[in-house]
Amino acid sequence: MNRKIFQKILYLYIANRGLILLTAYLYIQKPNFINYFGIWDWKWFEKIIIYGYDKIPNEIGEANWAFLPFFPFAVKFFSKITTLNYLYSALLLNSIIFFMILLMMYIYVKNRINERVAFTSVLLFCLSPYSFYFFIPYSESIFLFLLLVFFYFINIKQEWLYAGAVSSILSITRNIGVFAVFSLMVSMYEYLKSINKKIIFEKYLEYVLSILLSPLGLFVYMAYLYYLVGDSFAFSHVQAAWAREIGNPILNILNGLFSHNLNYFCFSIISLVALILSLSLLKYKLYSEFIFAFIALLIPLSTGLFSMNRFVAPLFMLYIPVSYFFMNRNIFIKNIILFCLILGIIAITIAWIEKVWFII
Repeated sequence: MNRKIFQKILYLYIANRGLILLTAYLYIQKPNFINYFGIWDWKWFEKIIIYGYDKIPNEIGEANWAFLPFFPFAVKFFSKITTLNYLYSALLLNSIIFFMILLMMYIYVKNRINERVAFTSVLLFCLSPYSFYFFIPYSESIFLFLLLVFFYFINIKQEWLYAGAVSSILSITRNIGVFAVFSLMVSMYEYLKSINKKIIFEKYLEYVLSILLSPLGLFVYMAYLYYLVGDSFAFSHVQAAWAREIGNPILNILNGLFSHNLNYFCFSIISLVALILSLSLLKYKLYSEFIFAFIALLIPLSTGLFSMNRFVAPLFMLYIPVSYFFMNRNIFIKNIILFCLILGIIAITIAWIEKVWFII
């Protein structure tokens, strides 16, 4: 990465963080405006940091088992270094990681496709309203950074054991991370087709170990849950307390499209667009990216439409087909799109402060 590109990405980063903070400050107009970001799921993460995992659910069946341990433990460790409280530490950690995400996204897409698509992807991602989810004290930032590192190892470096290790951490950051193993196998298959059979035999153990290592983090967490509450799948079973139960993802989308509830209608549209974008990855022969994006959409869709914004947000690969669309527009249309995206960041920041249900 040359200095000019680094500076451009740095300016984008400063503009993004500055816009979110300035919007929040001007809207709230209180010295403690930062505290308004510590709502909703942050309270569950904070409880894990302070007290650990619940031994029994609360009176309505909710428990913090659904929130995987890597992010809260990372915040707790970072808080000891910074001496800041947990909320401020989480926000600062996510903002540091967000800059690392921008750099890593550029490096990965540049090596995978080309420099122009790489910078356009970073530009659209950084100015997207979804970039807000990488500011708040949630696990999205650390998950996306790990996801980019994982794909870098499997598709650029072909470092399978490193990829397996990163995938293992992904699996204890967010539930969907365990499915990265399928992208690992797809990428490995593509690679093995192109090399000498003798080399395949010599590194056979490495290939097998990387696949076995990939879901290990989640298996360890499941073992811990069995020890704690006697249910290895408590992280999944407790989702029923939030009315998330396994169903048909296609029916869920259709029900949302014909729903009188505007939130569910919008979730359906967002989900459909995301699925179409994931399918378009096949056009560019990005098979490992496609398989992860498609699974990462279908799994949450099978339990309902709630929070689909947050499930779509870390899917960086969707910005690749969007970048091709953007690059083929004239300068006037490009400026309109960028202006609308910036307005979207302002809108989602205000919506978060007002606790608008749609953006949870």
